[in-house]
Amino acid sequence: MSKVEPFQNPLETSGDSLTHCRRQLIPQYVRNELSGDLLLEFLLHVDECRKCRNAVLEARKAEHPEFYGIVNANSFKLVKE
Repeated sequence: MSKVEPFQNPLETSGDSLTHCRRQLIPQYVRNELSGDLLLEFLLHVDECRKCRNAVLEARKAEHPEFYGIVNANSFKLVKE
């Protein structure tokens, strides 16, 4: 089993450094590929980190634009009756 490194709260780091955020996990989270301790730590981090929370929202919007009222004219086919 791989070792899970705890998230660091970016507010506790010096300045606006987001070096402790693990945004590479966002695609895995959106695809429901995280589980166990890694999922729990990710969710706890996202709960405290506004930038990661926004990144998750943007990833969800990109994955399912129809749920967020984002439509593309090319998304529809005209059907003649």
